[in-house]
Amino acid sequence: MPYLLINDDNYLAHTSTVGYIHFGGIRLLGGCLPRKTAFGMCSVAAPISEADLIPRSEWPDRIREKDREHTWIKDLIEDIDPMDQDGLNYCHGYGPTMAAMINRRIQNQPHVLLSAESIAGPVTRWRNDGAYPEDDLQQFVEFGACPASMMDRPLSRNPEKWDKNWETERLKYRVVEWKDGLIPGKSFDAAMSGALRNRIGAAGFVWWGHEVCYGIHAQDLGGGKYSIGGINSWGKDYGENGRFYLQEGKGTPDIHYFYIEQMKAAG
Repeated sequence: MPYLLINDDNYLAHTSTVGYIHFGGIRLLGGCLPRKTAFGMCSVAAPISEADLIPRSEWPDRIREKDREHTWIKDLIEDIDPMDQDGLNYCHGYGPTMAAMINRRIQNQPHVLLSAESIAGPVTRWRNDGAYPEDDLQQFVEFGACPASMMDRPLSRNPEKWDKNWETERLKYRVVEWKDGLIPGKSFDAAMSGALRNRIGAAGFVWWGHEVCYGIHAQDLGGGKYSIGGINSWGKDYGENGRFYLQEGKGTPDIHYFYIEQMKAAG
């Protein structure tokens, strides 16, 4: 599938009722519930401030510079494949887990395929359910994610069949610091500022009912229009090897947490 740009004109093609589930009376795709806490109230993520925003007047030049120098996150992760939740309602675990793996690359740590199930499973008590992304953040901070190689098979929700050391090993892959990327009325500006600074994040969108890894690239579409790139968890056939772009509007997150620092682990 070729380059994919989702905007206000075509987004309905990406919100088919096929695959939707209901949780607590809320329609969602892939398992992401709306934001649990108010702006600046998440217990595991300190809010960013407007002082962190890069002025829009600087965006075109900064985008051109990063394009010219090939210093986007997307340029650092060309060899990393997207994850595939394959119908499992754990996007609330897959989005942040992919971001954690990319953050390891940004920090020049070895690539380790991590288990999204080891994050989302404990949060949902191993049910195939949606969840609040903040609960997955808390799980990452307290316990971390184990390597996917410790599961008995992909998509497994049977931890009793996993490597007996998975609960100990996951502690090596905990997130130390998060930032809450939402600023009322300026959340797209915050997301763009994060992308320009190579701060990877996990973002949720109410229109999509979905959470993804967000901020690997940005584009100046001309006429004051911009898009931000992300990686979905629907396998290689989605977009361009899982990569896609959201134009401002549909690309303004309703949930957005940046990974700032992560525990370093060997291997």
